[in-house]
Amino acid sequence: MTGWQDEPEWLRKDPGPERAARLVPVASITIIALVVVAVVTIALLNKGGDTTGTPSVAGATPLPTSGSPTSGAPTTPTAPGTIDNPGAHLAYPVPDGWSATPSTKVEIDGVEFTGAAVYGRYQCEGSRYTRAFVVSAAVQKPSDAELTAEKAARSFATPFATKYYPGATVGEPTMRATQVDGKQAVVLTAPVQPKQQKPQCEANSGEIAILAVDLDNATPTTPRGFALLVVSSDLGGGPAEPKALPAAAIDALLDGAHVK
Repeated sequence: MTGWQDEPEWLRKDPGPERAARLVPVASITIIALVVVAVVTIALLNKGGDTTGTPSVAGATPLPTSGSPTSGAPTTPTAPGTIDNPGAHLAYPVPDGWSATPSTKVEIDGVEFTGAAVYGRYQCEGSRYTRAFVVSAAVQKPSDAELTAEKAARSFATPFATKYYPGATVGEPTMRATQVDGKQAVVLTAPVQPKQQKPQCEANSGEIAILAVDLDNATPTTPRGFALLVVSSDLGGGPAEPKALPAAAIDALLDGAHVK
């Protein structure tokens, strides 16, 4: 997995001004982990290989896309609903056909992402795969007073991609400005070219999409925080069913997010 550096710079999540004393995870009073924590990745851009050695919290396993086999039985799709993730300061839709998995946590660069939902689980040649997943977290970086939503999103795109699409090539991301409930935000979209080991089972193209929202909640003693919503998704290749998500479906999920 691609990492930033050895020394942690990111706080697990942004607590908001009224919770400034709780800047770090329980059982740690120092700045830990490189950035975002959340309530699971997007770990976000993904593929290939098994999940041996990947983080597991409270017995949960990360949610891979088709390149990374999962363990356990496929989940049953839930009815459309909303994931409310206070730790990430976000709420977002669970589209029809997706399954919320609230106990799952994904760690990227020392940050836990939660609020997970998955789409399109399937079996192929004895392994289980997932077409897409969504996770979220809120982060802040005390060492970078000039941190922007764009920089925060860029920081997690490649780590998500290379964790869930091992050996993948990550293309130059595009960025579009937007607003979420009046707060400035950006949507990053990075193309992923997976390194296929089982072409009949694995995607030949994927995408990491990240919504980064500036929470605009800095205080004289704490930096502003950023809410991150990450979607890692296959775009093509692999089995005929379940189908990979169209890009429009990913955009709709991101555009349906709200700040909590």
